Amino acid sequence: MIFRRKMEKRTNYRKRRKMILSRMPALYIRVSNKNVYAQVLVPEVVGDRTVVQANSKELQKAGWTYGRKSFPSAYLVGLLIGKRAIKGGLKEVLFYSGNNVFKAKTKLTGVIKGAVEAGLKVRCSDEIFPEDDAVNGERIVKYAAMLKAKGYKGQQFSMGLAKVEEEGKAIKKLKEAILSGEVS
Repeated sequence: MIFRRKMEKRTNYRKRRKMILSRMPALYIRVSNKNVYAQVLVPEVVGDRTVVQANSKELQKAGWTYGRKSFPSAYLVGLLIGKRAIKGGLKEVLFYSGNNVFKAKTKLTGVIKGAVEAGLKVRCSDEIFPEDDAVNGERIVKYAAMLKAKGYKGQQFSMGLAKVEEEGKAIKKLKEAILSGEVS
């Protein structure tokens, strides 16, 4: 017998069973076309209960004016969810990818890296995390400089380049605000 949610490719029952039997809260991350969402769920047989959540829309309220689904914003969402989970009394969570295929060094792992740096213990290897230049925005700045060196011109490109160079400073500023508790 095939379950309806399995046919719709919405639930992987093997992963779900392991998550429920672990009796640990689970960190669930979703990257959509515009935003990054993270939730800490407590699995129950009848349905999951959300303990804390964070998304990249909340970064805008804190002054973030850059991309909402970039590596840096995924990392900052991880910092937010980590601080909120610790404030909610959680110390350790299990990463649950649901029906999605998990790959190392992606935006998903950027969120996990942010949660770990916020002090939340996540059961995973450090080898899956993206490099520091990706989450700090340095990779974006290097790419923009390479395009400029190749001779890309135009008013829109010049305006975007100026904004990219400011992004690294904004990441550090917002990271400090999240870790100090100014942004919650």
